[in-house]
Amino acid sequence: MKETHQPTKRQHQLIDALITSKCDEQTILTEHKISRATYQKWLAEPAFLEQFELRRAMAHRRSRAIIAHHAHKAADRLFTLITEGKGETARKACLDIISMAGNSTSGPATPPQEDKPADSPQIPPEAAARILAALAEQNEPENDQ
Repeated sequence: MKETHQPTKRQHQLIDALITSKCDEQTILTEHKISRATYQKWLAEPAFLEQFELRRAMAHRRSRAIIAHHAHKAADRLFTLITEGKGETARKACLDIISMAGNSTSGPATPPQEDKPADSPQIPPEAAARILAALAEQNEPENDQ
């Protein structure tokens, strides 16, 4: 039976850099003096890969928490763009709001539930198109009849 080992300090440093650095992968490998071949071997090691995936998942959870914390500000700003914006800006803001409503339950994949809360309805594409058309008409200058 093959013995598994914990990632080394150098491997932990590389994982940290890969998760937190704004540099591309090759730049990070060069900075840490790790060859592409060594990195490929490390990726084949279960302990390294498990630690890497754990850190990646933690970073995603942290990002989702930040987004959730500021979502109300983004929604407020989008609604402001709809009411004050003209044409394309308002249309894009509407699409973003509709998209946010559809993705409000994003997170880990879970099986569909029969009992959906009444306060988070899914907007069918036809209804979204009608909403956008109504908002576009509202933002057009009125013609004298």
